[in-house]
Amino acid sequence: MQYRGQLNDLEIESPLPSAATAEDWEKLVDAFNATYGRVYAASARSPELGYSVTGAIMRGAVPIPKPKIPKEPLEGETPPEAAKTGTRKFYRKKRWVDAQLYRMEALRPGNRVVGPAIIESDATTFVVPDGFETFLDGHRLFHLKEV
Repeated sequence: MQYRGQLNDLEIESPLPSAATAEDWEKLVDAFNATYGRVYAASARSPELGYSVTGAIMRGAVPIPKPKIPKEPLEGETPPEAAKTGTRKFYRKKRWVDAQLYRMEALRPGNRVVGPAIIESDATTFVVPDGFETFLDGHRLFHLKEV
């Protein structure tokens, strides 16, 4: 809101969820005057100029249900042979390391992959360095830890 003729407006918190009557307007004006007096000074108020609403910002909340993340049963710790796609070297700590390659989508929940390993997918590559292992949980999330 602003006093008519002023260049700057002042954002106020509405005391009402909606405004439909002259009484509601007066409550908005009172909130503006109180805020204006706190920000500038009570003596700087100019109600004789009238008031303009220059904009309205609405905040809201919409309750949404939590997503149901699918959970698959855990299988064995050993990845299936079909998940292995070969080996490749990668450079780590100033030396070349031979890594087992895995296809991410072929790994099963419960599988453990010990580094050095590279888990590949079309969307990402996940490196498991030597000294680390990863565990694929029932939500298909990888947990990397030092061993």
